[in-house]
Amino acid sequence: MARFTFRLETVYRWKQWQEEAARDQWVQAHRRLNQARAELLLLESELGALGERLPGGVIDGSTLQAWAQYAARTREEAARQQEEVSRAESVAEEARDRLVHASQERRLFERLREKAWMRYIRERERQEQREQDELAVVRAARERMRGREAGPEESPVGWVEGAMG
Repeated sequence: MARFTFRLETVYRWKQWQEEAARDQWVQAHRRLNQARAELLLLESELGALGERLPGGVIDGSTLQAWAQYAARTREEAARQQEEVSRAESVAEEARDRLVHASQERRLFERLREKAWMRYIRERERQEQREQDELAVVRAARERMRGREAGPEESPVGWVEGAMG
């Protein structure tokens, strides 16, 4: 019997490749998201610490103005970073959706391949059984031929045939 071939093997391999590519994209998007979140966390920590850094006592106007400008700039950076986190979350979610879709398609072709394999195995078993049956018929025919050559008195098959005829 011919060896197993899955007629959609090329498509199956392509689906595997697409899933791997989608997984790589998702991992990359997730890394960017984690990095953006870490940067936001640093900025938020910086904002929280700003009040503690303000010197106590009397502060001159220029120091207070510089501190206020720094605080405003840090808040703006934190707001921009929050937008970056939101964008990175969207990109990561889209990448996850593509990965889920690619995985589903690959699994579909995997199930088709498994079904084709099971059909192949069943057909191979049927073929082997047919061959075994043919061998049994040939052996039985040989035994009958040997029995006829031995004569009716030596063969139980011949005894029955001799008694009938």
